[in-house]
Amino acid sequence: MAKPKIGVIGAGIMGENHIRILSGLKDVSFAGFFDAKPERAAIISGKYSCKSFATLEDLLNQISFAVLATPTSTHFELASIILKKGIHLLVEKPLSLSYKKSLLLIDTAKRHKLFLSIGMIERFNPAITKLVSLLKNETVFGFDFKRFSPFPERIFDTSVIFDMMIHDLDLAVMLANSELESFRAQGVKSQSKFIDEANATLYFKNGVIAKIESSRIKNDKLRSLVVTTDKSIYDLNLITKSLVKRSFETLTDKVSIDIVARDQITSEIKDFLLSIAKNKPSISSAASTVYAQKIAEEVENKICSYR
Repeated sequence: MAKPKIGVIGAGIMGENHIRILSGLKDVSFAGFFDAKPERAAIISGKYSCKSFATLEDLLNQISFAVLATPTSTHFELASIILKKGIHLLVEKPLSLSYKKSLLLIDTAKRHKLFLSIGMIERFNPAITKLVSLLKNETVFGFDFKRFSPFPERIFDTSVIFDMMIHDLDLAVMLANSELESFRAQGVKSQSKFIDEANATLYFKNGVIAKIESSRIKNDKLRSLVVTTDKSIYDLNLITKSLVKRSFETLTDKVSIDIVARDQITSEIKDFLLSIAKNKPSISSAASTVYAQKIAEEVENKICSYR
């Protein structure tokens, strides 16, 4: 059986990560990549000993699967081209600049009978995977997410809500397993023309409450989640991929949960390819993750309406 032939569009930071991993994966045939900047393409091609295509069309003519890792502002146009060429697609989040356009891309993929996934990489964090299994026999009361980092040079066309908070919005929806009833939000612009710091509190129809704090103007990097249930409190460090459990019976006693380490992007790519091979939705299918974009838009609109 022939290996799936895959290519990457965009060789920025995230694109390079995909190129690095695909160059070493034995389960796929990595055709190469396309980047609009020849200088960057030459550097990445030499670094990973892979082919750089001169045009997007040249690459698309050689592949059946693609990873799109270009700036968000280009996603809708490029994803439309790729899908209309009959190519299965994994797009780095967010799928597009608007929820309505994302729905159009989902519809395009459906009409062409193609698989479309979004790079919601935290769904593949082994600490999250373990947490999901632990919560099966417990009733969740609430979540407390914190996602901080220094200001990134690579982001120039989106807010902290779509750059960072969207991951936690997606996790909150997935873990709460309920539709959103209402929310509160606030935020500020600081080092860009977009919102650089935002807080949101989500109230779900099943009673679960999620508090989410996101900032890209902090000095230190932080990715944490605290989950409160009827039986326990779980503390997760999403950077170190660690999980600690505290029982309500003995709050001072902490138990570290064993977690099998794995690379999240590798898991994401393998799940995407497996979903196509098995003809079933991927863990981060566009249909299952796009709701987070709808909430992100509503959060951003509410914050902007206060200004």
